[in-house]
Amino acid sequence: MIKDMMRKWNLELIRKDFAVPRNIKIRQGVYQGDSWLPLIFILVTAGIVDTLKNDAELGRLTRSKHRIIAFMDDLKAHSPNLDGLKRMTTLIEEGAAELCLKLNKKKCGYYTREEEPEEMDAEEDRQFLPKVREGYKYLGLIQLEKDIPEANFKRMEEKYLERTTAILGSKLTTNQKRKLYNCCPSWYLCHREIDLAVRKIAVCENIKNKPTASARFYLPESVGGLAFRPLEVETCIQYIRRYVYLMSKDEVKEAKKIYMAMDKKGWRSPISDFKHVAKKYGLTDPKVEKKKEIDFRAVCKDLIEEVKKADLKTKKEDWIKAMSYPKLVLSLEDTISFPAVKSVNLDSSKLSLINASAEEQVFFKGKKMSTGVGTDGKCRFGCGVDETNYHVTTACRRSALITRHDMVVWNILKLLRRKFGPPEKGPPKSLQVGQAALDEDYANFKIRAGAPMLMDKKIKSNKPDIVIFRKEPKLAVVLEVSIPALKNYNLQKDIKLTKYTKNSVLDINMDNVRTVTRDQNFCEILEATQHCRALFCPVIIGTYGEFLESENAGLYKTFGELGVTEKEVERLKETLCLSVITSTTRMILKHLKAPETD
Repeated sequence: MIKDMMRKWNLELIRKDFAVPRNIKIRQGVYQGDSWLPLIFILVTAGIVDTLKNDAELGRLTRSKHRIIAFMDDLKAHSPNLDGLKRMTTLIEEGAAELCLKLNKKKCGYYTREEEPEEMDAEEDRQFLPKVREGYKYLGLIQLEKDIPEANFKRMEEKYLERTTAILGSKLTTNQKRKLYNCCPSWYLCHREIDLAVRKIAVCENIKNKPTASARFYLPESVGGLAFRPLEVETCIQYIRRYVYLMSKDEVKEAKKIYMAMDKKGWRSPISDFKHVAKKYGLTDPKVEKKKEIDFRAVCKDLIEEVKKADLKTKKEDWIKAMSYPKLVLSLEDTISFPAVKSVNLDSSKLSLINASAEEQVFFKGKKMSTGVGTDGKCRFGCGVDETNYHVTTACRRSALITRHDMVVWNILKLLRRKFGPPEKGPPKSLQVGQAALDEDYANFKIRAGAPMLMDKKIKSNKPDIVIFRKEPKLAVVLEVSIPALKNYNLQKDIKLTKYTKNSVLDINMDNVRTVTRDQNFCEILEATQHCRALFCPVIIGTYGEFLESENAGLYKTFGELGVTEKEVERLKETLCLSVITSTTRMILKHLKAPETD
């Protein structure tokens, strides 16, 4: 049957460049790693197992007490005597030879509980298989009569950390490393010590900054976490599945009786493991012991969700201890996002530095002063205020604040030029990287950026970042970019709205934005001048790449009027947030490298 199936894969080529066309047959086998390769192997090798079970000579030698366990290419044979084991070895070798397979004796061995004569030990090199004394591996576990737990746990821990080091030390982005780490099978080791070792590896590989909160390593990306799965929680989930399976499946009812008796005596069992998890996370009692019919998947799903919610709550409570930034992020949990985290261009070093700065864990002079280091704590560039992470990333006069702002404007202009097509007259104008000024006409659009707009009436706020005019149907779109700290996010939005839609005559700042009265404003004057409707849209991104959907609700509608699709807006959000993170990182590093002159 298998040969018949494989024959259909064969190819046949015809060479017509010969005088007489020649047929060339190409046979195709099964590629290593193919999804149905295990099935083929099991079907092919099943004859060997059947021979061992039914061989008359083997039955006579072992009194039919021999046993064979097979999993793929791993065979485990049990015999009451050595003669039976030798006969089984011979049958396996002969059966494998018929299939063009060979028994790898270097990876084989036999173990016996009985003491053997000294002359047999002396002839060990000439025996049919090497003798196992300290333990053998079967399916990755070291065994003698039973599993050897100490050796297995140590080996599994080493393998787990070795694999983790390879993943976290790769050149992938943090998001890619996280996906690879989370999708790999867990070894279900216990517990916190391994999680601690993983976090230490993350620190060494510059994924996590040492002083930053450990909770953020496990929190979801929606609140700025790294979203690595804690091994402790994964272990608890396996305890839940084992317990529910034990209680819901009839095929393990004998094991269920034994484990229940063990639990009553106070011995550890899957039942006691579940009770520990239920007590730790405050799980609802599913009462599966009293139910006749149990939906295994539904019960497991509900209990696992409870564990994850309880663990998430604990992690959040741990993160907000003694820090204002986490409290602010979690208060905005329903509307905040971090689009740049998923970008393939955001390397781990940038993300770890940004996360540390957000938590005020980059040691500028202000931070050093608070920890008792001898310094006045004032900005090294003479600003006269404490040199904190907030000051460096949002207010320092030597920081490249304008450059960061212009990079965001440049990315928006680049998208609009691509959507609007070639200019109406002449070749397209040069738009250098970081350039925030453009004056260009297109078939149905005009772009004016980086220059004040001439108005009939004198106003102070007459220089928005970008103004786009649509010719048919007529429309004017005003875009204004702002990159504030998260705690000033709403304030900056109000300032921008007031400057361009409420009162453009006065200088609007944080002191008068709440009290200023309505007067002539930019958008109303623009509507009267251009005889069209004007839309004002602030584009606000936090200094660490935060994006509040509630404060940028008009972004999709406004860009939709310009012919930009929702997917393109999503990609633009990611690009803009990545640009802000990159610029903020450079500002922090530039500040750190400058001498601390008091």
